[in-house]
Amino acid sequence: RSNACAKSWISRIGRLGRRRDVAKVETYGRERQAAGHALNDGVYLNLMHMYGTVGRVSTVTDLFDKMKASGVRPKTSHYNYLISLFAGLGDLATARKYFFEMNSTGVAVDVVTLNTWLAAYKSVSVERALQWLTEFKEHYHIVPDLITMNTILDAHKIHHRWSELESWFLKIEEAGLKPDTVTYTKMIAAFGQSARFTEMNSWLDRYLASGLEPTAVPFVAAMQAYGKAGQLKEMEDTLMKMRSLGKVSEPVRVHAVLIECNGAHKQLERMMFWFDDLKKIGGRPSTEVYASMAKAFLLAGQPQQAAKYSKLMHRDGRAFEALLDLYATTGNADK
Repeated sequence: RSNACAKSWISRIGRLGRRRDVAKVETYGRERQAAGHALNDGVYLNLMHMYGTVGRVSTVTDLFDKMKASGVRPKTSHYNYLISLFAGLGDLATARKYFFEMNSTGVAVDVVTLNTWLAAYKSVSVERALQWLTEFKEHYHIVPDLITMNTILDAHKIHHRWSELESWFLKIEEAGLKPDTVTYTKMIAAFGQSARFTEMNSWLDRYLASGLEPTAVPFVAAMQAYGKAGQLKEMEDTLMKMRSLGKVSEPVRVHAVLIECNGAHKQLERMMFWFDDLKKIGGRPSTEVYASMAKAFLLAGQPQQAAKYSKLMHRDGRAFEALLDLYATTGNADK
């Protein structure tokens, strides 16, 4: 019965935390503690996740210290979360502090710990990411998983190491791992980013021949590459190729790319065509869609149309910041 109560508490805290309902979580926590129920490691972890998600980093570390002081021993998952949180904030010094504490207290590292470090260092350099991979394999005997290999692949893409991409893809297969949609998308995006469109299409075909259930994600990567290069017909041809499969659902992101790229290249009529197409298939325009349309009209010298679509945006701070920058740089300070 005690275990059932603990699991129920962890589950409810987790559900409320994922909804970022901090007030309800805190009220429920006080009620449980008043009833004599102590916080266990699972409740602490869910609370740490919730406060980290809403940006209350100091509360996360306070909770972690309170957990240790109460006699609850931290597990691998607690340290992995702290390392991920601070590495994601760019505070590698604090992330390393928790990693060293993890080692010194005898808490086991795992492949998630490795993947967290790779995610942090992939933007630094390919070499630093590979150093972490080597250390975890040799010192901790951690066997890399597909997330590990995909992250290293991403590091090669970030640092434009195009010539090494295919050899790393082969290493994934040699390790006995089956490339997934994420793997193929990274290959497609990398060759698209480098404007090597023949190779990009070859990888898209390899994805379709892989036996994986097709999704829109690799197609969107190819469309975005064409769109940014101004090859708008090829971008739309890629959409038609996806639609010809007859079984791939179209997320709003597909139309967001079509609208953004046509707008960026001042093809306003075509942009509006895809906006109408999105509504026709029952899609709900996102903040990204409205922001792209507002930008396009503003750059085309139609500030009233730009204002119309900017007012339809959801309250997304990043989208408004982008528009503020654009208004300021196009002489529309009053807007």
